[in-house]
Amino acid sequence: MRSGKTHHPFMLLGVGVTLLFLFGCAAEPTKIVTIPAEQVGNVPIRTGKTHQGQPIILFPYRLAGGEVKHLPVTDGGPLPAEDDSIKIQVSGLIGSRASEGQRAPQLAWVFGFTANMPLEIARVKIEQVFPSEVAISVVDHVEEAPLKKVRDWSKRAAAGDMTAEANPWFFKAQGSVFVFRFTIIPQSGKPIVLLQPTWISAPAKEALRKSLS
Repeated sequence: MRSGKTHHPFMLLGVGVTLLFLFGCAAEPTKIVTIPAEQVGNVPIRTGKTHQGQPIILFPYRLAGGEVKHLPVTDGGPLPAEDDSIKIQVSGLIGSRASEGQRAPQLAWVFGFTANMPLEIARVKIEQVFPSEVAISVVDHVEEAPLKKVRDWSKRAAAGDMTAEANPWFFKAQGSVFVFRFTIIPQSGKPIVLLQPTWISAPAKEALRKSLS
């Protein structure tokens, strides 16, 4: 997406806590699962568990670089990625009407997570790793010193025009699926890496286009 400022009013689509495609907290933490492709044939795996009454499936995604990861989803959408210290809260798309100097409404990815305990976060990198043969940088934010201990973090990526030229996927008739890799680098300790699927359905895209046209 090309850079540009975003302005209200806006809508948020995807995995998040606003308006559409809400996700809740799983009854127990959902972990990233890596299963050798030759063992499963790259097919979804039923877990026998449920989330909000829906079966949890480990769905295979071939990520940038070729590795296959099985990530937990339900018919209602992806589950929030989490480990013992971090949980993804928002991974979605935000839209706004064109303002002065902009030729089209704007689209931008927005992300957020919470930490179980306050962390001094030095840097956060977010990359699109599906669908893509190479990782595409979406957010690369370095916190300014002095670092503060925080539990909640959110950031909006640079915006781009809501046009078929700039974002052709947004105008396809079918829904769109992405996987974002969060690399959270604390001031001390090892980086935390989480993979978050994000689904944008066809009706959601149509609703956003209509609201901003």
